[in-house]
Amino acid sequence: NKFQAYEGLTVPLFPNLITQASPYAWVGMSWFDTVEYQMRHMDRLFGEVQRRNATTFEVTPEANAQFRERMSKL
Repeated sequence: NKFQAYEGLTVPLFPNLITQASPYAWVGMSWFDTVEYQMRHMDRLFGEVQRRNATTFEVTPEANAQFRERMSKL
């Protein structure tokens, strides 16, 4: 198992957990670009949670594996 986080923010098996400065979080330009990217992702995430009237969110292991596979090919 390697350190990983879906789009640098969420980790499978840890519902409602958001991390920063996680693996795959850095966009390569600057800290500010990274934070802006993560805030956009969080905005989409919380918008979807609200739209679904949900109380929890969690990335699936399958989605995380697909994301990690895409990142390993870059």
